[in-house]
Amino acid sequence: MIPSAKLLTVELRLLAASFLVLGGLLPPAWALQVLPVRDGETAFARIAADELTRIALSEGRIQSWHALKGRLAIEKNARTGQIYVRPLERGEPASLFLTADSGATYALTLQPVDMPSESLILKDPARRVAKPSVAEQADSRQRMVKSLALMMATDTLPGDMEVRERGETLRLWQGSHFVHQRSWLGTTVVADLFQLTNTGNAELRVAEAELFRPGVLAVGVENHALNPGEATRVFVIRQREGDE
Repeated sequence: MIPSAKLLTVELRLLAASFLVLGGLLPPAWALQVLPVRDGETAFARIAADELTRIALSEGRIQSWHALKGRLAIEKNARTGQIYVRPLERGEPASLFLTADSGATYALTLQPVDMPSESLILKDPARRVAKPSVAEQADSRQRMVKSLALMMATDTLPGDMEVRERGETLRLWQGSHFVHQRSWLGTTVVADLFQLTNTGNAELRVAEAELFRPGVLAVGVENHALNPGEATRVFVIRQREGDE
């Protein structure tokens, strides 16, 4: 049984970390174009001739795409499951085929025109939205982080989230052993549990800020000072990536 005081310490550190990171997660402002699409059918849309156009699914993530070589420059954000496209031939329409994580394939004909950057949101009326877990339905992000932190600290296995055993050793710092033990996967967030062991000959001090990366919402370290041979649990809450 984990002492309640230690649970509260982990919980507060997670909440404090979430406040530090949330301000940097706000997306840039883009004009919005919602395009109805259906699996196997072709839809027509305008894109900026000289700027990037963000393409995303209203439900789900873009898994892969196909386009004729030399017609479009395409970059994928694996973390969000979105792509950014720019036409390489000004004024010429381009065909693009997108496959969603649901398996549906959408065919697009993109016409470059003189317009500013815009977001193209593909909405499939037939797409069923996965139900968020109870933790994800919290009325604030801070409450969601708190719920997920307690779930990991008490090793709870909720029925509305997928739980994956990992057992993966990751490279972190010299003189340390960092193991990804378990993940709790929701529809939009993932809670990861790690174990960090000091394998060196001197004290190892750990700060949450050292473990942040893009997409991380909160980090909690149970013990910040480890003598040689000692270990601590590390809790990470992050946005779910497109290929998970």
